[in-house]
Amino acid sequence: MRSLNRYLLIGTLGPKGVTMTSTSNGAACAGLELRLSEPGANGKEFTTRIDCQCFGKRAEAASAIAPGTAVLFEGKLAKRKGKNDQWEVVVSGFELTPMTSSPTPGDDSHAF
Repeated sequence: MRSLNRYLLIGTLGPKGVTMTSTSNGAACAGLELRLSEPGANGKEFTTRIDCQCFGKRAEAASAIAPGTAVLFEGKLAKRKGKNDQWEVVVSGFELTPMTSSPTPGDDSHAF
């Protein structure tokens, strides 16, 4: 049986922003928290926090994202080695989504 491990998440970058590190072979690695907010059953806002990572040129581009910026992330769910079975989304692409205006159809200038 085949399976599909693909996630699309729309939320805002957490208040800590992007943490840059390097892999053992020197590639850039960006760690960040994506916050997904939705109304709960009682009318109060409920926020889910998702740890995300991206590597290489995507990591370098992600380093420019300011906390609170709305983003759309695409990636896969992966288990982090040595972190008590913690799961995170490994980002394979993202788009900066402006909060104040609608993107022009066909304009992919924000895509990475």
